[in-house]
Amino acid sequence: MVELWLILFFFALKVAAMNFPPVNLHIGTGGNGYGVGNLPLGVQSPYGALRLGPDTSDTFDIPIIFEHCGGYHYSDKYINAFSHAHMFGAGLQDYGEIGIFPIQVEDDDHLQHMIASRYNYRSTFTHERERAEPGFYQVYLDTHKINVELTATEQVGVHRYSFDKFNKRHRAILVDSSYTPHTKACNQSYVDIDSSKNEITGSILFEGPFSKLSGGITTYFVITFTNWANFGVWTNGHLAQGQTTTDGCSSGAYVILPDDQQKATVYVGISFISIEQAHINLQVQTELQLFDSIRELVQQKWSNEISRFEVSAEWNREAEIKFNTAIVHSLSIPTQWDESNGVYLGFDGQVHTKPDYMEHIYTDLSIWDIFRTQIPFIIFHDSQRANDIIHSIMLNVEQGGDLPKWPFANIYTNCMIGSHADIMLSDMIMKREHNIHLNMTQVIEALRKVANQVQKHDSRFDPPTYIKYQYVPYDMDSESASQTLRYAYDDWAIGNGVGVGEYGWRRHSTPTPTPAPSCWRYNTFGRGSKPFEDFDQWLNELPFKHKLIIGGNHDSILKSSVNHGKFLKDEQIVIDDCLCIYDSSWHPVGQSTWSDIPSNSHTVRTHNPPDSRNGSQVDVEIQLQLRLNKIKPSSIFGHIHADYGVWKQPNGVLFANAASITCSSPQILNDALRFKISIDENSTFSIEYVI
Repeated sequence: MVELWLILFFFALKVAAMNFPPVNLHIGTGGNGYGVGNLPLGVQSPYGALRLGPDTSDTFDIPIIFEHCGGYHYSDKYINAFSHAHMFGAGLQDYGEIGIFPIQVEDDDHLQHMIASRYNYRSTFTHERERAEPGFYQVYLDTHKINVELTATEQVGVHRYSFDKFNKRHRAILVDSSYTPHTKACNQSYVDIDSSKNEITGSILFEGPFSKLSGGITTYFVITFTNWANFGVWTNGHLAQGQTTTDGCSSGAYVILPDDQQKATVYVGISFISIEQAHINLQVQTELQLFDSIRELVQQKWSNEISRFEVSAEWNREAEIKFNTAIVHSLSIPTQWDESNGVYLGFDGQVHTKPDYMEHIYTDLSIWDIFRTQIPFIIFHDSQRANDIIHSIMLNVEQGGDLPKWPFANIYTNCMIGSHADIMLSDMIMKREHNIHLNMTQVIEALRKVANQVQKHDSRFDPPTYIKYQYVPYDMDSESASQTLRYAYDDWAIGNGVGVGEYGWRRHSTPTPTPAPSCWRYNTFGRGSKPFEDFDQWLNELPFKHKLIIGGNHDSILKSSVNHGKFLKDEQIVIDDCLCIYDSSWHPVGQSTWSDIPSNSHTVRTHNPPDSRNGSQVDVEIQLQLRLNKIKPSSIFGHIHADYGVWKQPNGVLFANAASITCSSPQILNDALRFKISIDENSTFSIEYVI
């Protein structure tokens, strides 16, 4: 007996030692109308898929869906069930499946009454006897005299019930296998009891506002008990004691605990893949350890995440609490979609294993809501997770074919307007936070597609029409003004990040002008020799074997000022006996000599742009375009300050504008353009833009 008390005391000490900054997790659980918070209250691991918590109702049990999208509303007085997956902050009700509820009953007739109608078993509660902190939730059920404690790993919910002794003889636990907060969401459900293992398994196919778009989503579950004395199922409100299976959208199972048992721990593993995977999740993530051990593990994960941030505001404790609470909420979503051993259900409906370079796969991305707020914040404080989110979006493209607007579980939803995955991708690239595993070719193709074509999933409003008018006509879409603003923002971001749309593709980036084997248009924006002397000194400091210089329309004395590089004007140079580069400085109108460009030139570098980029129809640019079309070299130029970047012509010729500044600013704003050039033993030339 002494040893038992020592062990209990030890666990109590460890759990109590977890100190979090002051939070109020009831923030976001109240409100009305469009002021409702729609945040679930309960437990989860950071970004965990399983969000276990109470679903509540008012006195009259009137289902006001818009106030219960997260299952819980602060003004309610009743708890209907504890369910295992919830929407987080969204304006619709989905997930929420597998309801479990502990009760105390007098006899079988009393139990029959409890399940005769859904929520006959619900219980009153008060906020005074409710406690919520990251990774742990506790509430006292007044009707049934039961203290409920909850914690959760990524796909496993753990319940601990402590039953008070009073005039009810039997302690029971109800498993509503067909439960969803949205009362009409269940499409199909079944449950099976294995009394030899004290285990209940089953699944529910649910069709909420989002999940029904793909024909529904199936959640598989495994529920393990320490023991029980009796069991049964119910169907359409009728008990079947001792029966082990049932199905239908008004069905479930129950267990009766031994009469002398006042505590029970229940483990609920879920999977969106299979019952077998739910078993794996349950075992890998908990090993069926004691409740306090799992709680400690989960809360340590929360502590590790929260400890990245520190704020102190003694003069305004309320603001400090709001800040800390917002941090916790920001670490709760999007949803970690991969399960134990890295498997996940893809957008193609197939089971995949996450790539080794990703820690996790993510979904439930309310992109329209978070691209301006949460995603930049995650990029700021957690680059690995930000990369995982971006790679998850590109896996959506790989498996489903299109960039998503609002990916939910493993489906497209076409929810909200704009195509703001464009902005998320561009933001990562602009900030240089994307890792080497981001396939830029795939990114460019996806952005080109969403900007120019009608997608099968999550398309913009008819892109050809938008491109034609440069706006969304009101007579074709009542949200024309909002759509036009969104697409303008999306396309601006695309242009800054990697640049697609109707113009091909180009790349803009933040001012980090690091010298490299590159092409860089240098401009003095001045007269006299001093800027050129500075430029020549800068050339001298560059650690490159070959430094080839051409002049612009402000650089009339550049040739005489260059001593540490080779100035070329209308001439070809052969590098390492194989690479033929033709360089030409600025040509005024009527003075072009483009017909002299040798046909064996691999790369042509000019200050003048080809006609297709200028739009001015000046003869010097037209002639350059004609010559380039004929000999098909890669072309690098400048002059058009606002059009920096790289793209390919329809004929496959690579074009690059190396302008380093804009007309409005003499400061260097654009990086050097870097290229990898190869010539094989058959003299086949290839050039690749290196980001």
